[in-house]
Amino acid sequence: MPRSNYVFLHDKVAKKIFKSKVGKELTAKIVGELLDEDYHVILDNLIPVHEEIGLSSKLIDSKADVTYETDKILLNIEINYDYGPNRKAQEFSYICELFLKQIKHKDDYTTTKQVVQIVIENYDFFKANRFIYEMVLKEKTLNLEEDTVYKKYHISLEYLEKMGYTKIVNEGTKLQKMLTFLTYKDTNSMLNELYKGDDFMAEVIKEAKQIAGIEKLPLYLDDDRIRKLDQEYHFNNGVEKNKHEMIINLHNNKVPIEIIAKSAELSIEEVEKIIKEAKQIAGIEKLPLYLDDDRIRKLDQEYHFNNGFEQGVEQGIEKIKREMIINMHNDNVPISTISKYANLSIEEVERIINKS
Repeated sequence: MPRSNYVFLHDKVAKKIFKSKVGKELTAKIVGELLDEDYHVILDNLIPVHEEIGLSSKLIDSKADVTYETDKILLNIEINYDYGPNRKAQEFSYICELFLKQIKHKDDYTTTKQVVQIVIENYDFFKANRFIYEMVLKEKTLNLEEDTVYKKYHISLEYLEKMGYTKIVNEGTKLQKMLTFLTYKDTNSMLNELYKGDDFMAEVIKEAKQIAGIEKLPLYLDDDRIRKLDQEYHFNNGVEKNKHEMIINLHNNKVPIEIIAKSAELSIEEVEKIIKEAKQIAGIEKLPLYLDDDRIRKLDQEYHFNNGFEQGVEQGIEKIKREMIINMHNDNVPISTISKYANLSIEEVERIINKS
């Protein structure tokens, strides 16, 4: 199934749906159906975990699609539009990372939470014409399940499309009906009929449309518009990222925090917070496994900076670098010192000052 035809399966939409407020409740309902547990209890305990789950900074593709936790499980939702040769290994690495992140001491092995991975796919993984495949560790001959540290579910959206609208309405399970909205590319009327009287799913559809930036279905996101908005976003995050890097560079060279704050046009408290967070990321101070909303936003900014469009990032870097160079020059900091901190040649610094 070509993903471009399915508005809510667009890469910039599906992940955000599950991270939204109503998407959090949708996630709890999905988990409740799969684990046969009360979704209200799951929802009350469900909190977001940052998707950058790699223990090592050198780990490739360590950013999962969606991650949550409860008092019992660590949850990872992956949304796959097509099958790739590295898909299985990548998904298994997320399971391993989420488990290992819980182990700080030997006693932690007795208190680890189960990792539950839900893979929502635009195809039938085993080609056995089933909606759900549940994966656990089992003894092959006796078919006995091990008390495993993880469970994995493959959910096939291809099965729903083959099942058809009429059959889903009349015979579909709660989970099948909940996820059918991800497969539709036709008209609003079919979705409205499917979810008639279901206020919650009406909210899901409304939220999905807002995230997708559309009024009616089917409408497909304009790539040029997305690119322009992303460049603006990454420009702003490029500014933030480079300011942080220069602050850390100045601090490492023992420049007083008062001078750094003045040059960066920030308060002393803000500079101290940036330095503390940098130490945490570097492993100098302990970084908590579960993060609050402000920290998630900052890590998201760092991630998007590193993965942003080149044009937006470069513009952001140059803007903040120029501003800090001018501020330092106005405070009579020698050009040779500015050159060292900005990682530029003396000639480059002089050109920036002369242009200001």
